[in-house]
Amino acid sequence: MFLWMLLSEELEWGHNSEYDALYQKLQYAYVKEQTVYLFLGIFQKLFEEMGIDNQDNTMIISRMKEYIANHLAENISLKEMLKDFYFSPGYANVLFKKETGVTIHQYIVNERMRAAAELLREQPDLKIYDVASRVGYSDVAYFINVFKKIYGCTPTQYGIRKNNV
Repeated sequence: MFLWMLLSEELEWGHNSEYDALYQKLQYAYVKEQTVYLFLGIFQKLFEEMGIDNQDNTMIISRMKEYIANHLAENISLKEMLKDFYFSPGYANVLFKKETGVTIHQYIVNERMRAAAELLREQPDLKIYDVASRVGYSDVAYFINVFKKIYGCTPTQYGIRKNNV
């Protein structure tokens, strides 16, 4: 509520029906995600009024994806990834999901599994623990479980099936 009052005073909202309606919703937002989505809506409206468009968001998401691609084999820290964007992890996740349809974590998992499948196709002699390590998994059993959930088979079965086709 304090943030709302500061924004209202700083931006001289007065009695704008759109902002009044959002304020009413904010009073009943008891879950953190509800509050984040409400403020995301408020900031989106403010950005539109200031002439900032979704191209900026697209560029930011693109840079996040690039960071993930460059650090896929590492333990990706959301805090480290976001240090140049000045976003909280919660806001970054909301923005990322709005633009891509998946959370940052889901995107990282999907990219790691895509890279693992590519390694299995291109280097069939590679050991599973090497594949896991190259895509950021130190726990091979966990890697195999995640891979199986996404592809419906183990990495070994996937490698055999793809190389026999």
